[in-house]
Amino acid sequence: MKKLSLLVISMISVAGCGGGNAPDSGSGGTVSALGNSGSSEATSVQGQVKVCPAASSSKAKVSLAYGEGQKYEATTDANGNYVLQIDPSKFDGVNPVALTVESEKCAPETIFIENIATSPAVVNVPTAADTEIEANSSTTPSSPVTLDSSTTPGSSTTPGSSTTTGSSTTTGSQGQGNAGTIVTTMRDLKPNEFFWQPLTHLGDDRYGGPANSRLQVAASGLTTSQPVGVLTQNLKDQFKTARVEFFARGMQKESLQCATEYNNQVGLSATGASVSSPIVKVVRPEPKASASNGDFTWISVPVDLTDFPVGSTINFVASTGQCMSGGTDYDDFEVTGVTVRFVK
Repeated sequence: MKKLSLLVISMISVAGCGGGNAPDSGSGGTVSALGNSGSSEATSVQGQVKVCPAASSSKAKVSLAYGEGQKYEATTDANGNYVLQIDPSKFDGVNPVALTVESEKCAPETIFIENIATSPAVVNVPTAADTEIEANSSTTPSSPVTLDSSTTPGSSTTPGSSTTTGSSTTTGSQGQGNAGTIVTTMRDLKPNEFFWQPLTHLGDDRYGGPANSRLQVAASGLTTSQPVGVLTQNLKDQFKTARVEFFARGMQKESLQCATEYNNQVGLSATGASVSSPIVKVVRPEPKASASNGDFTWISVPVDLTDFPVGSTINFVASTGQCMSGGTDYDDFEVTGVTVRFVK
């Protein structure tokens, strides 16, 4: 479920190895050992990131979150290579996992990887923004390409020729101990978009069933408010509306505990010195539910910016709601890859 509107070159291979979860501490894009598990068997996630032309640095940050605020993290080397040594038991029942890639002045990327411990494959969720991004790009997405197992990190791949935007491209056999490679390229950040990338779980951590039993991280609360940018005069003059776009997993309309609908809400707020009191505009997202099988779904909601003052801080806001027909049950869901896109 890769976000097609954000492109990244990411070679991902999974291999079983002994010796626990301690990563190499040397240079060259090695892991920051967060959440070391001490497992007797680890999985190596290996990749390469090609940053966008406008990037401030040739390096990128790669993060794989799990549990209660824990994550595996790496910074790529000068060639874009990285390796994460992970304990696959931290992701038992989680499929796909969400891995994030960020580099300053590039549009960040959320990569969704299925079967990370055995036969990894990157899959995608189509987004309405994809058509716009591809139409404005000089790169024409090609058809899926299967590379041979001799492909190594740092090998040459021409964007648009041997890469298919958002589709699954693999190399080698699909099994633990063999390489699987996905190749894409990060794009420049556009002036009319803000991002907030981390994987976030909203809810009360009481959940089950196919719709939300595959959540990757523990609940951080019932609400979140995260600053994404400042509304400048130029943005205010050009745009009257923003679209809040994100990927969601586990978001339900109803359940066995709720015969009507959960009052989940998503939107934007304006805060700061130019605002006497916070201006909050939230809506119940459409569709009101993500995929019923627990996969990620791309959701986009419009927000009117007319009364947001210049100079105010724009915040992404979201909350999980109780059942509208009563009861104490809250919905549990994850969001990631949030984009606030200003539109006319």
